[in-house]
Amino acid sequence: MEEDWRIVNDNLFTETLYFISITIESLKYNEIADFIYFRLDSYLENTNFEEHIDKYDVDKLLQDIQICKKLINAKSEYKIRETSDSTKSRVEYILSLKAV
Repeated sequence: MEEDWRIVNDNLFTETLYFISITIESLKYNEIADFIYFRLDSYLENTNFEEHIDKYDVDKLLQDIQICKKLINAKSEYKIRETSDSTKSRVEYILSLKAV
């Protein structure tokens, strides 16, 4: 995430796409990092994105959000992997940076 902060923080669509993709990949391995798990609700509820985003891309992301919700509800035995406070702080800092 640290290397990709300019891409991730470009707009809501990109940030949501990034988090949903990480979540789906994590759940394939039956685990998810706590800093993603605790922020996930806000991304799962995103349905309105910037006007310049292609409608097809938005539709695909909305489908991925639905897949993510199903995986979370279907998997009762995934592990929430605890990360250090410094890692959580670093993630918060990275997400607060604004791409110019």
